[in-house]
Amino acid sequence: MTSTVEQLAPGCFGAASVYSMDSDVCKACLAFDTCSARSMENLQAIRQQVDVADILKRHQAALARNRNNAARPASPKSEPLMVSHVAIAQPLPITKPVARSTSSERVTFDLAAADEAIIAQIAQANKKTAFQAQQLAKAGKLDAMRALLPRGENPFAQTGPSYLRVACDMITSGGFIRAELKAELMARLGWTDGTAGAHVSIATALLFAFGITRKDHNERFVLNPVLAGDNNFNQLKAAV
Repeated sequence: MTSTVEQLAPGCFGAASVYSMDSDVCKACLAFDTCSARSMENLQAIRQQVDVADILKRHQAALARNRNNAARPASPKSEPLMVSHVAIAQPLPITKPVARSTSSERVTFDLAAADEAIIAQIAQANKKTAFQAQQLAKAGKLDAMRALLPRGENPFAQTGPSYLRVACDMITSGGFIRAELKAELMARLGWTDGTAGAHVSIATALLFAFGITRKDHNERFVLNPVLAGDNNFNQLKAAV
């Protein structure tokens, strides 16, 4: 069952490419500790399909720093200092900002040319859906769906977006028609008819456009047999 913290967390919850232990924004989030653990779990889950060595290294280093800081003994209380009444020369104020000696880079996944082309096509019809597609691609979730769904595993089982978690659950159980997905979103997430309907449109557009699903003769969205066969990504991308 989804915890209260996860339900109240922002949409980036558990996204390893977004979470940062050193970020002031992340530190202010109520899901900070839970998000840290979930990010590591997600990285471990996809490391066999996607090269996430850089992100893992970054998170492991941050966790090590945090453990070292927590284990460091508190400084002993110092004795009161004697105050000198002799005037001491004070340093001149710094008038120029000090340049940073190190730089920080956000780690993201490179987008495949085929996926970029699909995102561009989606953007012509719906920019919101295209933005969601881009975020999924950068987080490695598109390839995760292609790799895990044929094995009956839900790549969103531990993290959002929640509407895709529901959709992928239904895909691994045989697929769905639009009305079934909307009803399931309303039942499991407590969404209104309008909210659920809007997310059905986004989910079906994304899953179909990237070749994750296809429609059968009953207009049912089912797992693309290209994925269920030999899991050949190049064949899939050529097909879409």
